[in-house]
Amino acid sequence: MPNNFCKQIVDGRLLKAKAVVGFFPANRVGDDIELYTDENRTHVLDVFHTLRQQAESRRTSRTSQLADFIAPKETGLCRLPGCDLR
Repeated sequence: MPNNFCKQIVDGRLLKAKAVVGFFPANRVGDDIELYTDENRTHVLDVFHTLRQQAESRRTSRTSQLADFIAPKETGLCRLPGCDLR
């Protein structure tokens, strides 16, 4: 049933793609996020420079940024964040 439904969507051109999504190996380096071309992380594809929140937090003295949710490079762990390209 699901395959038949997918075939109807494709054959009938019922959907139009407006974005491309990719998943890339990544690590945090300081406040930046490095994206790599492969799982071995031998070649840097791009670097996202992230900023810390500028507003003071009542709960903690530490402010957040997107890079905080990516594993640091020195851990040897690799994460695959999604990128939405429009």
